[in-house]
Amino acid sequence: MQKIVRTFAFLFLGLLPAHLRAQELQADPGAAARSPVRLLPGYKIELRHGFEGDFGGRIWKPGGLSVDFDSGVHNPKAVDSIEAKDVRWRAEQILDGHHVVLVYGPSGLVAISILDRAANFRAKIRNQQDLAEMLLMVLTFETNQGYPVDSSAVVTPKAKPK
Repeated sequence: MQKIVRTFAFLFLGLLPAHLRAQELQADPGAAARSPVRLLPGYKIELRHGFEGDFGGRIWKPGGLSVDFDSGVHNPKAVDSIEAKDVRWRAEQILDGHHVVLVYGPSGLVAISILDRAANFRAKIRNQQDLAEMLLMVLTFETNQGYPVDSSAVVTPKAKPK
């Protein structure tokens, strides 16, 4: 019984700082915004929080590329969303100690999974510029500190009607 109580106390104390930071950000909308990727100029990000620390969202540039992403152990790998028969090419590499898999599929669909970080990115690319911009942002993925962004680049998800 004591072991269970200690475990819950440890979890509570470990999660308390994150909860307090979340309350801080809700109380002060002008608090420094952070992004899990380094945004290129002109890009915006919408973050959505999910189940047990999972999160996701969209990175986009008006009139340009749009990248959907999610991060969390409960999410399937983006690279598995393209059937093997539809894969035009696949590349894998260890980048900065992280296992990255990139798959190019039909109609310009690109899926990138950073396996050890349970991070997934999907976009329909129209040209080489889109691919370059996607890679330049996605490969900076970092959840511990993130990157500071101008508050005008952060878009709040719209509430869905009931």
